[in-house]
Amino acid sequence: LVLKMAMSCRLLCLLSSKKGSSLLPKLQGTRRYMSRFDFVDKCRLRVQGGHGGQGMPRVRARGGDGGDVIIEADTNIQSLAHLVSSGALNAKVGENAARNRRALKGEDAICKVPLGTVVYSKAGHKLCELDSHREQRIIVRGGEGGSALTNERFNGLPGESLLITMELKSIADVGLVGFPNAGKSSLLAALSNAKPKIASYAFTTVRPNIGAVHLDNTTSARFADIPGLIEGASENLGMGHSFLRHIERTKILLFVVDITGFQLSSRSRHMSALESLEVLTQELDLYLPGLHSQPGILLINKLDLPGTQEMYHELCKELPAFIKASNLGVQTVIPISTKSKLGLGALKRKLSGLLTVHQVDDRQEKFESHLFPTYETWK
Repeated sequence: LVLKMAMSCRLLCLLSSKKGSSLLPKLQGTRRYMSRFDFVDKCRLRVQGGHGGQGMPRVRARGGDGGDVIIEADTNIQSLAHLVSSGALNAKVGENAARNRRALKGEDAICKVPLGTVVYSKAGHKLCELDSHREQRIIVRGGEGGSALTNERFNGLPGESLLITMELKSIADVGLVGFPNAGKSSLLAALSNAKPKIASYAFTTVRPNIGAVHLDNTTSARFADIPGLIEGASENLGMGHSFLRHIERTKILLFVVDITGFQLSSRSRHMSALESLEVLTQELDLYLPGLHSQPGILLINKLDLPGTQEMYHELCKELPAFIKASNLGVQTVIPISTKSKLGLGALKRKLSGLLTVHQVDDRQEKFESHLFPTYETWK
């Protein structure tokens, strides 16, 4: 029996070490594979400061302090996926005391995260948020190096330890807001090199898609196709708060509305384009009052379909009054078609103007009915 067990273990080892074997590598690399390619906007991490180095009582030399754990914002990082597989971040131990030189501090552990990352403690208290490139925050500090102040044996002290949660709120300059199947993914694909999943049914987007769009020779922006909103999202229905927290910190909102309206399922009522916009506005305001009034552009999509030009002209008659009454932050309305590329050039020009010279923060620019575009304006 012992011989058979030994032979079985030997066979398993041979299989795991054999080149091209797909048994153990798949099991061991599954988590690593997923974290490398999936978009991750929230993760939990154990951070540990480095232990202080050992002092030398004979010559009363002090040990080096342990390294700190530092969170740094980096514009080149777009997701928290690289942190999922690790689960922990440990700074280095401080150097032990030496007779003829000063002991060095342990190496800091620097964790790079995307801009717009918020760090929370285990209890849910906000520790910090990082909004600018190379902005740093020390999360836990290393232990003090051993000396007469630590204890009589000159032992170094342990570093601080903390369980933190990092949440990515700001993922893009421009957020696409709309009901499922409104054409947000198609718009992102038409404007950028992103390749989101596109189909004719609702909820094809289950996690944000990020795409870089060159608006002109000097301006580029990150676009986020965020999972489709549904009625009740402010109460955490559907994608709920996991969707809305990304909208909260984008600079510009692009409301994408299907000119033919929206119906979630055969059991749901069919909403017109104006009713869809009204529900979108309500859900944003219920989640965070005033969110719907931040600068935005209203895109009326699918103008390539038969009969939609007449529908658009009818919608034009009702939109000005609604936008003013609801205090919607829409600064212009553009009819578009992601299929025929109608209006996409005008959209890029308008966004370029909003994103430069801090015009995005100028809330005094209001929607005026006499500037309301016609279909022929953007054709």
